[in-house]
Amino acid sequence: MPATKNQKPETTNAPLRVAADFGPAGPLAQPAVRAFHAALLAARPGPAAQCLDRWKSLLAVVGSGDLAQPELLLAGQTYYALVVKLLTARLTAATPIFPSLPALAQVQSDAQLRDALQHWESTQALSPSAADAGPDLFGWYTSAWTADLAHSVRRVAECIQRYTPGPCHGDVLQALYQQLFSRRVRHGLGEYYTPAWLAEHVLDEAGYDGDPGQRLLDPACGSGVFLVAAIRRALAHRNASSGSRDELPNIVGFDLNPLAVLTARANYLIALGSNAKHVRRGEIPVFLRDTILDPAAVEGPAAGTFDLVVGNPPWIAWDRLSAGYRRATLPLWRQYGLFSLSGNDARHGGGKKDLAMLLTYVAADRHLRTGGRLAFVITQTVFQTKGAGDGFRHFRLGVNGIPLRVIRVHDLTALRPFAEAAARTATLLLEKGTETRYPVPYLKWTVAPDGMPHTPCAAFESGTGPVPHTCAALKKRHRACAGYVDPFMSWQAEPVEPQRPSSPWRLVKAPIATELPAGSAGETASGLPPLHPLTASPSHPFIPSYQAHLGANSGGANGVYWLELLGTAPGGVRIRNLAQCGRDRPAAVTQVIEPDLLYPLLRWGDVGRYTARPAACVLLAQNPQTRRGRDAAVMQGDYPLSYAYLEQFRAALLRRAAYRRYQAGGPFYAMYNVGPYTVSPLKVVWRRMDRQIRAAVVAEHTFPELGAKPIVPQETCVLVAVDSMAEAHYLCAVLNSAAIGRQIAACSISGGKGFGTPGMLQYVQIGRYDPADRRHEELAQCSRAAHAAAAAGEDVARWQAAIDRVAEKL
Repeated sequence: MPATKNQKPETTNAPLRVAADFGPAGPLAQPAVRAFHAALLAARPGPAAQCLDRWKSLLAVVGSGDLAQPELLLAGQTYYALVVKLLTARLTAATPIFPSLPALAQVQSDAQLRDALQHWESTQALSPSAADAGPDLFGWYTSAWTADLAHSVRRVAECIQRYTPGPCHGDVLQALYQQLFSRRVRHGLGEYYTPAWLAEHVLDEAGYDGDPGQRLLDPACGSGVFLVAAIRRALAHRNASSGSRDELPNIVGFDLNPLAVLTARANYLIALGSNAKHVRRGEIPVFLRDTILDPAAVEGPAAGTFDLVVGNPPWIAWDRLSAGYRRATLPLWRQYGLFSLSGNDARHGGGKKDLAMLLTYVAADRHLRTGGRLAFVITQTVFQTKGAGDGFRHFRLGVNGIPLRVIRVHDLTALRPFAEAAARTATLLLEKGTETRYPVPYLKWTVAPDGMPHTPCAAFESGTGPVPHTCAALKKRHRACAGYVDPFMSWQAEPVEPQRPSSPWRLVKAPIATELPAGSAGETASGLPPLHPLTASPSHPFIPSYQAHLGANSGGANGVYWLELLGTAPGGVRIRNLAQCGRDRPAAVTQVIEPDLLYPLLRWGDVGRYTARPAACVLLAQNPQTRRGRDAAVMQGDYPLSYAYLEQFRAALLRRAAYRRYQAGGPFYAMYNVGPYTVSPLKVVWRRMDRQIRAAVVAEHTFPELGAKPIVPQETCVLVAVDSMAEAHYLCAVLNSAAIGRQIAACSISGGKGFGTPGMLQYVQIGRYDPADRRHEELAQCSRAAHAAAAAGEDVARWQAAIDRVAEKL
């Protein structure tokens, strides 16, 4: 509760106290936001409306539905901004960086209070700088003043007086922001708070020790986590040396979110502590800039290139960006070679680019000096995703541009650094101007068991001892455990296709070197010893023995094409569509259609290891031979009932994004990924996006209404058409073997979208079936036995062990 007149100020500036006082559960936030919202709605037209329009244009980078109520969101952000400004002024009151502010709670007149705030807002230290080219987007409220606003501001100002000027313990603003703005809103804007320990790790990787001679930039600084960590190192370096106390550290931040910029400026000042007295209005080196689209030429502390570029770029998928931002940035994606796929590859998921990829290349190109280093937190999928990551793995600024050397990657997936997201997290260290040399050290972190010491070991730091490297900060983040890298379980990465360096990486265990090789200075900024190189890989391309395909794809209309059989009827079979499936949930209908175009359907959940059994059917309106939708005249003449069934869903089928993009002008019922292989009578199938390969042999299946017909897998399954049952069981056994499982795990992401795709057969060496090879026959026999055991509900472990033993010999 706010302090009374006789109450002494709090002696603590703890973050949780700030969140409790000003967060949504406290007495101030909700009435204040209502007052700001009402004032904004009543202020059109005028300065407030102009601020709203500019604010919306800045936040329109992402096509987020959370901006459906922009006035309410801006009202909440303005309340938060006012708290940040007043709190920062209070905490830094011992320095003259803020103009004197009257005791707002004691100003008698509402008009006098507005005038005092209007003057103070225009001169306070967090005001926009000249480089921002615009007014403070959160100062509009003084032009839309109301009695309710005056009352709320007084209450906020009264509560601020409880806080004591001086240093803070932790990020005093993070908890407040996360409580005021829902996870859905923050994620819609691409906002994830980076834990302090992760920022420290990135600075370690970059080799930043606070040396004032090094210039450092965070090009997507958010609330300033990396800036604050760097400032603390700079101040510690200054205190340990005879450096000047009158200069700001060479630490700069950019962000395109005006609220993030305000928060980062506040955190910057708070982190400076008593050194903030040297800051004048407009001099805080945090700027409202779109690093990707804004021109690189700037003045002041942001001019020129930097020795180090660090940070956590926004992880926003290409299809989540607004249409306008996609158009604006498309030339840059192409300039840096990040769009490297054919239309067909992009159609099947390879086009899932992430904005972090583009920002990495732009920042390295425009803001990093030659020889400088970039250390980013980035999604681990850029290293092992086929298609989407190909362009990123060129590690060159354009086709013939400056090279980027990958020095080291840390895989932090097991630690889950972001509590609100299950994203696969890694850190990447690059050096500009040098070619990447494979293999690349690839360090997997894991969660330490209870009882492991939480302090670094000198023997390990020198590379001579077995104790894992640990981080004390992780103990708080991960309850009783710390993250660590086991030096005897280190990995190295290299392209799975050596002749194509942009191909996905495969991971191979590598031994630890006990001595630093000559010329390796600066390569162990994290305290980890370097790794021995792998044996050279063959340079010739590998041609797979089998070709895999995706299953039939309805383009999002599963509820139309997936059907339940209800029995025979005069003129055909009675069906009911599985309306609950698919994206658009069509109306449920029961109808009689011809059986000719119906096939047993194998869905993702129907497939297991050595077992696959369809429970529904699919209407295959596509001609497998021509790979196009059957001609409308043929459909109406030969299959009139099926055509009439599809006709009632015409509007929904025409709305499919894949149809509009790839088959506009064709039959409205066109499907995808359908060819002769789709209706092959004998197949080996497995599931995509699984955590391990679970393959099974499928032959024709009999439904009483249809008779025996080939099984058609859906697009979340992968199939290989084969010629004989013996070959099918051989291939199934090999795919299910531990030996192949290790190869697949080394070059793809378990559970990811790229796991188990048809392209995996390019990276695993499976020989063609040879009936004269005794081992092949033994594998086929074991697979037959495993299928029989699975069908009877029995354990297949015995047969799996036999398959693993034989497969190891191949």
